[in-house]
Amino acid sequence: MIQNSLRRVYLLPLVSIIACCTLNYCESLQNSLATKQLRHSYTKYAQHNSFQVWQQRERNEIFLLKDTKDKNEETSSYKNSDSSSKGIVSSLTGIVNLFMGEGAEETSNDSEAVFVGAPPASPKDLLEKIRDDYVVNNYLWTGDIFLPAFEKECRFTDPTLSFVGRDKFVSNVKNLTPIVGFLTGDGDASKEGGGCRSELLDISVNEEEGYVQTRWNMIGDLNKLPWNPKIDVIGRTKFWYRSGGNSAQSTGVEDGLRVYLYDEEWEIPASRALLQLVTPGGTIKNSLE
Repeated sequence: MIQNSLRRVYLLPLVSIIACCTLNYCESLQNSLATKQLRHSYTKYAQHNSFQVWQQRERNEIFLLKDTKDKNEETSSYKNSDSSSKGIVSSLTGIVNLFMGEGAEETSNDSEAVFVGAPPASPKDLLEKIRDDYVVNNYLWTGDIFLPAFEKECRFTDPTLSFVGRDKFVSNVKNLTPIVGFLTGDGDASKEGGGCRSELLDISVNEEEGYVQTRWNMIGDLNKLPWNPKIDVIGRTKFWYRSGGNSAQSTGVEDGLRVYLYDEEWEIPASRALLQLVTPGGTIKNSLE
């Protein structure tokens, strides 16, 4: 309880640090994406107080953010996304975990307790568990995945991050949850009907190659920020699975299927997805179509 209270106290300065670091990193990127119309839309936010004046000055720098065209124009992955976007997200993840990390171990242990059980017994069973992660657990925002379905040393990749560790994935996302709740005004980003949701657009299994594939839409209205940005990213994830896995669960259960590689791609370049954080909602489309 005390740790949770302290974490809430950190939210306002943490959000300020994240905003500052994001904008400063963007200064190093090349080519302008913004138009005069976007510049004008920000002017009104700089007319009221010194903080908003600072926001206006700093956001002008974001227009240097490179409008990267990935080698694969349909999706952006960790292999083809630009290094600057990776640097921004990696650094911000480190800052968040530095502030919120004292609860990471506790979060991981709580999650393990909630999701005890045997791993999925069949590809169809695995598909249903993954479906529930989207539809029931809103896992893109909460980090609530069905833990027995993932190897402890599972590799997680998206267009901006790549790391090993199921518990690290859970911790990274859960550390962001109170920040997202603060920015959306919901207090709890995971609650039903809140400003953040994981919409499952499609799900299928390829038993021959050994993966479950999903297509989804991650949506979040950050209403507490004066320019009302909106996270709206369509992506695809392949959950590569195998029998048994390299590391048995603490329950001693060794049979069943577990995901050993989580491979996420987005349908827009990573740089454009990041621009959604500093532009009014709807400015950056969720697809290149």
